[in-house]
Amino acid sequence: SSDLRQITITVKKDDSVWWSRLTKQEKRPVFLAPDFDRWLEESDAEMELKAKEEERINKVRVESRLRKDPFANLKKGYLFMYNLVQFLGFSWIFVNMTVRLLIFGKDSFYDTFNTMADMMYFCQILAVLEIINPLLGFVKTGVLPAVIQVCGRNLILFVIFGRSEEH
Repeated sequence: SSDLRQITITVKKDDSVWWSRLTKQEKRPVFLAPDFDRWLEESDAEMELKAKEEERINKVRVESRLRKDPFANLKKGYLFMYNLVQFLGFSWIFVNMTVRLLIFGKDSFYDTFNTMADMMYFCQILAVLEIINPLLGFVKTGVLPAVIQVCGRNLILFVIFGRSEEH
């Protein structure tokens, strides 16, 4: 990396031996200056390598202790299909509402909900799975936020809009 006052160069070694100096000359060139904040003595470097190796070994041990979920791919497939169906359903609603608005203008306000209601009901009933998914451990989301979201949306759709449709 570089800025206006300095250029930082990181030199990687081919083999892991300790260098007594960076250049072949005995005397350090005037334009070279060590960065003492990153300076490592030979013993520091060895300790750092040992720490990294221990961390890698511990990580492997922890991963080997964790049980692999035999249904992980099935869960991912289910979640993908659920989200795909929701995406397609809400996309259908959005596109149809937009097309109706462009074609009918303000007149579309009066009957668009009646036209879209079945798909909206389907998508929101399907959204109840957003509560079941964390209960079964398919997602790491908390159950309470899912209940609040789904119940809030279903309350608005089924109670408020559903009742206004009857009148």
